[in-house]
Amino acid sequence: MFTTDDDRPSAPPVAVLSHRAWQGTYGGDPTVVGATFVVEGHPFTVIGVAPPGFFGETLRSDPPDIWIPVQQEPMIRGEGALLHQSVSAWLRMIGRLRPGATVAGMSPRLTEILRQWMLHDSGYPANWMPEVEHVLPKQVLNVVPAGAGVAEMKEAYGRSSRSCLRCADWCC
Repeated sequence: MFTTDDDRPSAPPVAVLSHRAWQGTYGGDPTVVGATFVVEGHPFTVIGVAPPGFFGETLRSDPPDIWIPVQQEPMIRGEGALLHQSVSAWLRMIGRLRPGATVAGMSPRLTEILRQWMLHDSGYPANWMPEVEHVLPKQVLNVVPAGAGVAEMKEAYGRSSRSCLRCADWCC
């Protein structure tokens, strides 16, 4: 629903409502799409409603009511925004495949892109994370179908040990 143009720092603020919020708060009113809501003092135009059963990147008891492009996160969080901080493991991603594409072979390709980015293209100083050379060979991105959220993460957290949680935090 978001485009690359929506995720530019200078883009007009846009948002996607959850189907649950659209039904529960706005009674399924179709005029909500295109309306402007004020969030933390900033106007956001609703550009769509997520399909029923979509809850974001993970399944949890309190799913989001609204999604915004990552470049607009500082508008909501202000000084506490994560976008420009040098912390790791705060962003989870979800994407769509082109029609006819499969996830086969994507995990190794994306893992290599991540590794190259961490070593050479992240823009952080060479010592930004001293343990990176030690843990990098162990990093693997898993690509899984996520049309209704990542149930695999829910299952992993439910049976995980402390070390798995650390790994999941690092990998996400």
